[in-house]
Amino acid sequence: MASRRTERNFAFVLSIAVHAAIVAALTFSVSLGGSQATQQIVIPIETVMIDESAVRDEIARLEAEELARVQAQEEAERVARVEADRVQREREDQQRELERIEQEREQAVVEAEQDRIRLEAEAQAREDAEAERLIIQEQERVALEAERREQERLESERLELERIAAEERAREEARIEAERQARIAAIQEEMDSAIAAEQQSRAAADAGLRDQWARAISDRVQRNWNRPPNVQVGLECALEVTQLPNGDVINVTTDRCNTSDPTIIRSIENAVSNASPLPTPPPGVAFERVIIVTFRPDE
Repeated sequence: MASRRTERNFAFVLSIAVHAAIVAALTFSVSLGGSQATQQIVIPIETVMIDESAVRDEIARLEAEELARVQAQEEAERVARVEADRVQREREDQQRELERIEQEREQAVVEAEQDRIRLEAEAQAREDAEAERLIIQEQERVALEAERREQERLESERLELERIAAEERAREEARIEAERQARIAAIQEEMDSAIAAEQQSRAAADAGLRDQWARAISDRVQRNWNRPPNVQVGLECALEVTQLPNGDVINVTTDRCNTSDPTIIRSIENAVSNASPLPTPPPGVAFERVIIVTFRPDE
């Protein structure tokens, strides 16, 4: 654009110079022909001398002015474009904001309508539920009332039947109890006689069996006793022995002993432990978990 402006300015100045040269040439031609035609009319023409430096300066000035004008116009156009873009953006932002607000308003209207419909439906559902509840409540009240009356009638009949049955049962129980007491008395008398005879027989048998069991345990202990040299004649110790049903000894303590020598006492306790398992009770004799073993090595 600047080169085109320069060309236009140069053409303008060049045009001025050409016109001035033509005028000067015509003037010179008229002067040369005056000797041949004395009657030619002389037209005075004012000539102008063109200074090439002034032309260049003028061109430069015109170019500077044109450049400044063009730059100012371009700046004005740029500023106008920037302002127009800003205004356009603001309008677009405003339009988008208006559209957003409108969408939100429409959404709010839709949601409000939905809420209204939902609330109306909920209110109607509550009314229907309440009406149904009242109907059911009334039906239940009527049914409960009828059931209560029926229960009262049944309870009255039950009580009467129970009274009659209780009277019959009391009479029957009294008769049965009298018969039972009579049978018990007869049986008790027979049992007393049989028990007495059994006890006499068992006492004699148990005494012999228990003595046999005690001797077997004492013999087993004496066989496992390592007799200390300082044992006096007449030693007697009673030991409390805890055993399992198979005769395994799990604990031995001295209950009483006619010696205070700890070596002797410990040797007897070791003998009981070494005798494990002890002989089991013979048939007819009950097992005892804890027994008292009397140790008399001189017998």
